Amino acid sequence: MACLLFIPMMIGGAFVILFVAAIVLRLAVIIANKVIGPVRKTEPIGWDWDADEDKEDEFPMDAEPAIPKPSVWSGMRIVFLVLLIQILLRFVLDSAFRGPDQWGGILLLAVMTFAALTVFTAWLLPTTMKRAALVSLFAILLCIVVGMFFGGTGIVFGL
Repeated sequence: MACLLFIPMMIGGAFVILFVAAIVLRLAVIIANKVIGPVRKTEPIGWDWDADEDKEDEFPMDAEPAIPKPSVWSGMRIVFLVLLIQILLRFVLDSAFRGPDQWGGILLLAVMTFAALTVFTAWLLPTTMKRAALVSLFAILLCIVVGMFFGGTGIVFGL
């Protein structure tokens, strides 16, 4: 009977983890948009000789964010696909490096996770690879900060 209750708890826990990771990804997109700045919907073609450069608005009204914010479901889908890639890499690293605990395996796993997050972000959000790489960088840094916070809290409170 306890086994029957354990499976829904695992599924619920995985759902909560995906939800939190999607919120972290959304926060990374917001930070990346602040760094990149707004993008004009219609860029003028060529040089406008009559335009006064001093009067150009740095943040025009017709500007939109460079990277669209993912919905929670879209963020969960991106994180789930990256998780599948990590599981596959762990399986390969177990056989190739005799476990991902070797430094080469850890470095390879980190680089491939960054690459997978960048590719899936660029694919599922209409953005460029450079902008998706910036989002991936901020998402990984946010995960490190959140992990340090909860790890530090656990150490301080003896959890």
